[in-house]
Amino acid sequence: MKIFINPGHGPNIIDAKGEKPYDQSYDPGAVGLNGYQEATVNLSIANKLIARLNDHVDLKLYQSGGIWRGPNDYTLKDICEAANNWEADCLISIHAGASNDRASQGISTHYQMMGNRMSTEKYDKGKKLAEITHNHLINEFGDYGKTYDKGLIVDNFQILRDTKCPGILVEIGYITNPLDEIKMQRDPWQDAAAYALMLALNDYLGLGLYPYPCLPNTGKPLTECPYNEPETDVQIGSKGNDVRWVQWQLNLCGFVLVVDGDFGSSTETAVRSYQKNIALPLDGIVGANTRKLLRTVAESCPYREPTDNILMGSKGNNVRWVQWHLNRMGINLDTDGDFGPLPDFVVKEFQKSNHLTADGIVGPQTRTKLKSITRTCPYNEPRKKLHQRNAGAGVCWVQWHLNRNGADLAIDGTLGSATTAAIRTFQKDNTLASDGVVGPLTRAALKK
Repeated sequence: MKIFINPGHGPNIIDAKGEKPYDQSYDPGAVGLNGYQEATVNLSIANKLIARLNDHVDLKLYQSGGIWRGPNDYTLKDICEAANNWEADCLISIHAGASNDRASQGISTHYQMMGNRMSTEKYDKGKKLAEITHNHLINEFGDYGKTYDKGLIVDNFQILRDTKCPGILVEIGYITNPLDEIKMQRDPWQDAAAYALMLALNDYLGLGLYPYPCLPNTGKPLTECPYNEPETDVQIGSKGNDVRWVQWQLNLCGFVLVVDGDFGSSTETAVRSYQKNIALPLDGIVGANTRKLLRTVAESCPYREPTDNILMGSKGNNVRWVQWHLNRMGINLDTDGDFGPLPDFVVKEFQKSNHLTADGIVGPQTRTKLKSITRTCPYNEPRKKLHQRNAGAGVCWVQWHLNRNGADLAIDGTLGSATTAAIRTFQKDNTLASDGVVGPLTRAALKK
C-alpha cells in the first residue's frame, strides 16, 4: 500500500498565476495569535503519523510539494504529479483551519466533488475515506470533537482534484483560535490527530494493524506493584509515588513509560489510550474508575467487542475481534478482518464443542463464551489465604478462575459479598468446606 502524505504549506508554493504569494521562501500557512504557524503543526502531525505507519506501508511525505531540503520550490501541480507518478493508493493533506472570527473552532474533513474528469470510483472511495477519517477524528478528540464537529465537506481543492488516487484534506482545529493554538503546540493534540489518521487508514486500506496499544502476553508473570494505589485523582502535573503506581500499571498494558513519578504528556497520552481501550471517558485523569481497572490489568483484546452479529461475509475490526479470541485458544487464523470459509468453520466447531447452536453466527452467546475462554490466567496465583475484604491481583486470580468455572463476576480485585458467595458455591460443588476462604485446597480445585 502506498500512502501519500501532504502536510499543508511549508516551502514556498507558486499560485495559479505563477506568482509566489509570499516574499520569503517559506509559506507558514495560517498563523495564530501567539505566532504559531500552521505549517509547523501540519508537519509535526504528519511525522507522528509516519512514525506509526512506517513499518507497515510505503509512504511519501511532501510538504507543499516535497520534504523541504533546501532551495527547491514545488508547485501544487508538482505535488499532484508526484502522487500520480508514484501511483499512490490514497492521499491525506493535513491542515489547520483559520478564520477572521477568533472564536471559530472545529474539525472538518474535505473530499473532492464530482467533476467531469473524475471517475465515480474515485469519488466513492474519497467519500468513504473521508467518512471513516472524520469519525475517528471526532472520537479521538473527545468532547472537543463532539462539540466542534464541522462535519464532512465536499470541496474542489487542487490537491484532491488533480490526483488520480482518492484523497482527503483534514482541518484539525483552528489555529486562529487562541485556545486551539495553545493545544496544537502540545503532543497530546498532535498525537490524537496522528492516531486518528492511522486508525482511519488502517480501516480504509485493511492494514490489519492493532488499533490500540499491545497488551502483555498472558504467559508473562505479573508481579506485585511496589507502589501503593492512589486514593485521589492523579492527573497532568501530579508527582510522586501515586504517579509511579499509574506508570507501573500502564507498563503492564504494553506502554513503555519511565516510572519517574512525573505525570507529563507521555503519561497522559498513555492514560487516554488506556481509557479508550476500556471505554472510559477520555479525560486523561486517573480517577476512581480508571484506578479500579488499572488495578486489575490483564491482557485485553485490542479490538472493541462487536454489538452486531458477525457471520460469513462480515469484514473489519468486528471480525478481527472474533479472530483474535479464536487465536487465543490456539487457532492460527490471519487477523485480516475477513470472515471467510475458514473462520466460519472454526466458529462452528467452537460452538459445537461448547454446546451452542452451530450456525457460524457470532452472536451474544458465542461472544460471551469466547471471552470466557483463555489458555492461561493473566494473574499470579496468590500465596496466602484470601477471605472477604481482601483486595488485589490475588483476588483477580480467584475471580478469573471462578468465572472459568461458571460464575459471572466482575474482575475488580475486590473480594466482596458476590465473590464470597461464588467461592462458597464453588466449594460446596467440589465437596470442600464452604467457608468462603480461598486456601490451598480451594486454589487447587479452582485450577483443575
